Amino acid sequence: MEDQLYKPGERIANYEVLELLGAGGFSAVYKAKDLKDSPKAGPSAVKISRADFRTVPRELRTELNARMWREQEALARLDHPNIVRALEWGLHDGKVWYAMELLKGPTLGRYLAEERRPLLDVMLLYRQLLEAVAHCHENGVVHRDIKPSNIIVTHETGPVVRRDEDDRSGVDKRTPSERLHARTPVLFDFGTGHALGATAVTPPGGLVGTVEYLPPWYVEEVLAGLSGTRPVKQYKAEPVDDVYQLGVLLYAILTGRLPTQTPGSALMPLLQEICEVTPAHPRDVNPQAPEALSALAMRCLEKQSTRMPPDAPALRAAWLAAMNEDGEALRRRTPDFSAGRETTIAETREAVAKVVPKAPVRQTATETVSAPVEVLAEANALASSAQGASTVDAPTPLPAPPAMQESQEMARRLTRLTRITQAALVALALATLWSVASNLRAERQVQRQEEHNEHLAEQQQKTTEALSEVARALKQHVSQREPSASPLAATPPLPPPLNHAVQGGLKMPDKPEPNWLRPDKDGVCRNPKTGEKLRSQAVIRGSCWQVLASYPGEQSCPDGYYDPPLELAKDPKLKYLRDACFLPWGFDKNQAIQR
Repeated sequence: MEDQLYKPGERIANYEVLELLGAGGFSAVYKAKDLKDSPKAGPSAVKISRADFRTVPRELRTELNARMWREQEALARLDHPNIVRALEWGLHDGKVWYAMELLKGPTLGRYLAEERRPLLDVMLLYRQLLEAVAHCHENGVVHRDIKPSNIIVTHETGPVVRRDEDDRSGVDKRTPSERLHARTPVLFDFGTGHALGATAVTPPGGLVGTVEYLPPWYVEEVLAGLSGTRPVKQYKAEPVDDVYQLGVLLYAILTGRLPTQTPGSALMPLLQEICEVTPAHPRDVNPQAPEALSALAMRCLEKQSTRMPPDAPALRAAWLAAMNEDGEALRRRTPDFSAGRETTIAETREAVAKVVPKAPVRQTATETVSAPVEVLAEANALASSAQGASTVDAPTPLPAPPAMQESQEMARRLTRLTRITQAALVALALATLWSVASNLRAERQVQRQEEHNEHLAEQQQKTTEALSEVARALKQHVSQREPSASPLAATPPLPPPLNHAVQGGLKMPDKPEPNWLRPDKDGVCRNPKTGEKLRSQAVIRGSCWQVLASYPGEQSCPDGYYDPPLELAKDPKLKYLRDACFLPWGFDKNQAIQR
């Protein structure tokens, strides 16, 4: 495969490459600047294939093309704060690319190894990851490669301090829930994922994903096909595959190690361990691991998929029930991910105090009881709403005097009223800004359309005058020549016919039909209804064409498609379209604009 890495300053479509963020076997990710955006806008991440489709074999070209398009189509289905957001996509130099938001922060593995994190803190990050995967499954998408290196933890760079007007102490007064939710795990890299029911891109018998996170039933099917004991079939991924990988991640959080112990370099022994060996119970590895969460991790690592939660929403409900059952015990555990062990209660008092501040206490004659923390109450409420389970029992503090209770209730009502008023004012301001922006955008579109029409009229007039001059000159030249000489004698021979596999379609006319879409003054084809840029486009002979990049297995273009014109054989920049079929973009009632 030809290595095609871009250097800083080079362009990928309308993006200028700033630096290389990472490169894999089939694609590379760059930090790039969108030249269409404002100079103050931040950079984006652009992922593009490393193989030029004009130089690789047709089979590999088809697989890479389908893999890249499938990844961006999966991202287009999703809209969640814990999933990376795709911006736009297209073709550049015969390679598929798409742009996405640039994530800043460490990976989940590096974040957990930086310092000791309270287990409650890590569990709330895990809960956000469950919400993201549940959103994928509810929208028919399977990720298939959930691991710490595919999760970025974005969080605030400095402490957020909430102060009153008379408070100058500088103490962080956020609640535990606010501090924990300031860190957001974001799931990315959907290169191996696809929609439910879709045909897999990888050939039958291929092994896709990170080996330590592969589910046993998938490994068994691949090994059986390779050994010949069963026919090789195309594997269809299911949501339970993601549930297994979430179970591996939960096991690693509780124990500080993976369920498998075979080194990754020994591939076959590692695959056999995944299929045959039951992992050690988390409490056998780490006696201080919470009991309910340990049982849930073992349930997610079953060898048979029928014994596991079928999808992420079911796993989320089971996780809430386990959190509710373990309760206050989570506050006493702080895993040490950097050393692969878990510290004792005495060693973690200082770390826990930084995340969960000491609550008020109620003194009795025989005992001292801590009041419940806000985060635990939130987990209880979620668990109760999901499964109707009872919350964790926690003693309540002594009641306040009636006068203080009335004052506190009045303060709470005033606070709620203030928040509602602020939200209404913000909504009104946003609605006003949206209306003004819509009017400005409409006026700008009308102005651009008028300028475009004037430009077309001017160009048409110039073209007519030029053709008239050429006709007069040609007529004068023919009249001056000898009668025996034929005007066609000096005509150069036509170029050889195009050598591609899709001959047999319609011949592309020299002039566009009246109902065909034409590019704007910038030479870009846009949807006349929404103004958005059309994908898979090409501008040929003054009109916009939809490009069918490849049509393997057929001898001619489908009905209604056009063959490429002869000038494509002369233009080296458009040689990659020689094996393509074309369909004009129209906007009549029989052919709606496709996005």
